[in-house]
Amino acid sequence: MDKIQACGLNLSAGQSVETPIISDCELHIECKVVYKQAMEPGTLDQDIRDLKYQNGDYHVMYYGEILKAYYFRLSLAFQKNFIAIKTK
Repeated sequence: MDKIQACGLNLSAGQSVETPIISDCELHIECKVVYKQAMEPGTLDQDIRDLKYQNGDYHVMYYGEILKAYYFRLSLAFQKNFIAIKTK
């Protein structure tokens, strides 16, 4: 499933990294991954594994270095549309 498309989000090019930004948001923090670690199922409590990870789809934890943070002003038309959708 394409979660971006399913949520109706729009993407734009980032300023410092190849990963796109979600242009529907105003604040963006672009990072470079400096470390990632897959969850080790054997170290997780069995009750949590049974409750939250029944399909074996464990998380990967990422640590990043912030390269750039900036404010991306939304268009007035988008803001009005967003407010209208949110209040319905």
